[in-house]
Amino acid sequence: MDRVKSLGEAAFFDEFFAYMREVGLWPLLEALNPKDRERPLLPFIRLVLFTIMRCMGGVQSLLATREVLLTDEGLMELLGFNAVQGNNGANRRGLSRRTRPVDIRGAFSFETAADNIVRIGEGRLAEMFNGAIRCLAAQRMFPKRIDAVLDATDDEATPKYKTDDGLEVPSVTREKRPDVRANKHAHKIKVAVFGWKIWIVFEPVSKIPLAMKIDGINVGDNEHAFDVWAQACTNVEVYATIRSVALDRGFLDGKLLSRIDKSAIIYIPAKSNMTVTADAREIARRAQGSREGGSPPAYRPGRPAPSSGSTPTTHAASSRTAATARRRKVGFWSAIASAARPAYESTPGSSSCAWR
Repeated sequence: MDRVKSLGEAAFFDEFFAYMREVGLWPLLEALNPKDRERPLLPFIRLVLFTIMRCMGGVQSLLATREVLLTDEGLMELLGFNAVQGNNGANRRGLSRRTRPVDIRGAFSFETAADNIVRIGEGRLAEMFNGAIRCLAAQRMFPKRIDAVLDATDDEATPKYKTDDGLEVPSVTREKRPDVRANKHAHKIKVAVFGWKIWIVFEPVSKIPLAMKIDGINVGDNEHAFDVWAQACTNVEVYATIRSVALDRGFLDGKLLSRIDKSAIIYIPAKSNMTVTADAREIARRAQGSREGGSPPAYRPGRPAPSSGSTPTTHAASSRTAATARRRKVGFWSAIASAARPAYESTPGSSSCAWR
């Protein structure tokens, strides 16, 4: 016996690949083949599975894949390579230019995987991703009523970064506070930020993304927000329904909120000192008082809550709720999600929540 290899990783990926076949993901992976490669030496599905191994294994550098993936006999066997190919390579290309011999050459080089994967294209990747979410929804991976989260996150890059098509990296000018540890209250200055932005709708319990979109960092948050939302609803339809969505204040746009409001409840977290927070807490207090049988006096939004006419039980409960909210510095979400939403959901024919 020359050496002993661990089969832990190989057994894991073997079961994972079998699961992808079972749920219907395998045809989506085969459809990633760009079909424009000239005289291909390797089936494209092998390069796709290699990339999945790299991502799931947490190997961030392609250079490191040679030591942990490409020279592993068990993992290479899953991709269709035998022991001889794993040690000596699947072909003899490049051997004449090698200056230093190696004990284990690897089935193929990581440059081969990188040069082929980048040819997939945005359209095929989006189709594969949306199809994968539909397969997971068919397996009942999500609850029937989803409380989703919509967010836009920057993926910053350096100004020297170059794309495959030779275009410059998108950039935008923003006011940011300098990273000075000794002065957390330093004045903000205008800086140029380079990179891209990703819009994502995800299910917060399983943390699985339901839809996503990538564009330049100079694009506004509202540009692709509704398209990502509509795609998420399409990906889970028949098996689940997105009943609510949480947005941050970057998505405060009347047209966008009106379009989403037609099919889901909207939650927008607010600061504790904002008028909308005071209104939401008062509505929550009155909803709690209504469940306890009290009849609070009329309340006009935007003004302080009346101090008379409420029962001692309602007043005590509202005081405890307000104190807890102040201590935790929570705004709109916690104030109404804990008290107001159950009351309004249980009331037939109620309005679609004017405080949203």
